[in-house]
Amino acid sequence: MKYVFILLVIATLSKAKVLSNSPCFPNYHIENLKNVQDKNGLGLLSPDMKIVHDCYQDVPNQEMNVMGNSSHTKCYVSTKMFFELFHNKKIPRCGQCLELHSVSLKTTHCIISGSFEITNPINKYIKYTDKTIVVDPALFMMLSGFYKETATDVLPASIKFVDCLYKTYPAAVLTKVDNNITELVLFNTNVIVESLLFKQSYYYADTTTTKFTLSTPTKNGQIDTDKVYQIKLFNFIGTSIFINIKFIPNIIFISSTPFPITYNESTSLCSFNPQTNIILKDGSMGDVSEDIADDDFFSWEIGYQPTGDPLPHIPLKKDDPSFIFENDTVGYSIKYPVPIRISEHYHYVTLITESDNPINLTYPKIYSSHGYDLNNLESFSCGSLAFKYSITKQPTNRYRLEFRINLILSKCHGFSNFYILRFKTIVGTKMTIVENYWTNRNALNYTVCNNSFECEIGDECDPTESNLKPLSDQVPKNYTKGCAPFCGVCAFGYSCNQAAKCVKNSVHNTRSGCLSIVIGLSTILLMLI
Repeated sequence: MKYVFILLVIATLSKAKVLSNSPCFPNYHIENLKNVQDKNGLGLLSPDMKIVHDCYQDVPNQEMNVMGNSSHTKCYVSTKMFFELFHNKKIPRCGQCLELHSVSLKTTHCIISGSFEITNPINKYIKYTDKTIVVDPALFMMLSGFYKETATDVLPASIKFVDCLYKTYPAAVLTKVDNNITELVLFNTNVIVESLLFKQSYYYADTTTTKFTLSTPTKNGQIDTDKVYQIKLFNFIGTSIFINIKFIPNIIFISSTPFPITYNESTSLCSFNPQTNIILKDGSMGDVSEDIADDDFFSWEIGYQPTGDPLPHIPLKKDDPSFIFENDTVGYSIKYPVPIRISEHYHYVTLITESDNPINLTYPKIYSSHGYDLNNLESFSCGSLAFKYSITKQPTNRYRLEFRINLILSKCHGFSNFYILRFKTIVGTKMTIVENYWTNRNALNYTVCNNSFECEIGDECDPTESNLKPLSDQVPKNYTKGCAPFCGVCAFGYSCNQAAKCVKNSVHNTRSGCLSIVIGLSTILLMLI
């Protein structure tokens, strides 16, 4: 019995720690499912989309029985993003959840229910395909925070891959049963089902239908519809649950236990962070924030207002942000594609300009624009706009303006995205925008990963902390700590090398610290026998 206990200690200590949550990934887009294939609809990609995989389309009464449908939290991802490569097999992500963070600042989850492809190869936004999530219309409105369907057609977001938080029990339905094969759909699993065990054989979801195809058990050439069979479902980390089924089509069979969820909201750091640096040279007024935004669609646009009013609006180029005063009062504007709550994201906004003549400022104007039409503006007021500025004459005889608004003191808590600062001076004066940037209200609360968090063919383990060099024909994986995808764990007696391959432990002092602890504890236990 003591020997059994020793083996259990070894097995427990040698098992790698597995995290169910992915890191946080910024620079994603959210589009509205109602616009898919609607040529007259809104959206960058959704009018040119078609649904390729639909995990639960054959579930009876899916609007009631499938959690993603009944809770209006279903979502679709690109076909490339839809498959998880694990042990060199493509596994559909049906049932996995995405944690979504967007402009409403409300953390939400959606259940991956299928995939899409773009049917128009010349769509100018096609480069965003693999970073676009299509969600249920009700969920889209919640993420936007606008509660107006005309507010926008695409949202910026940060996402995480997570186990679902829904309290559902995995279910199965047999959609086709004949004497040879049976097609089975799993739903409400809250996790990706990596494989299914039935009658001592493992089955994997079909990459076209997303269904599991089993060999139909028969007796004397007939299907025994009264007999109860057991299927065993496995997630990626080896956890399993059972469902008892009968070989009767279109009947829902439900497990008595859910998959255990390891999601921990207190450590699930993720947030939506809009672009901070509009025009930045050296951050001469300080308080420059790290800018993780890398999305040329969701970036701040700059413009010139010849009369100081919203229209006419003349776009400016960031590599040549200069304009001439056509009137004694003109405006400089910045615009974000969608309204955001600026005081919740930013502490300051800073503007530095140089001009030929001294200038005077007028009170800034703030608007919320719906869509891209500046004719459709709603005026917005902060609680009490708190700003300071200075104008100094430079050795070059040009006049330098340094202007900063404290957004926290100003209490700009509502949604806005179009801002005009108006100037007065002599007609013909040339003004150049030297710097314009936001300062984040809070420090970045998560590690930014530069990889796609997907296993590659042949990956077997997490190489992040390995000190074992790759073999001569292997390429090392240079993941930032916390950014390595889960591609499996090495068996006892093997360790992960820097190429994400499991290699047999040598007799030399190359064993991991964990294995050293195992041997030490085993020795102590043996001495006690």
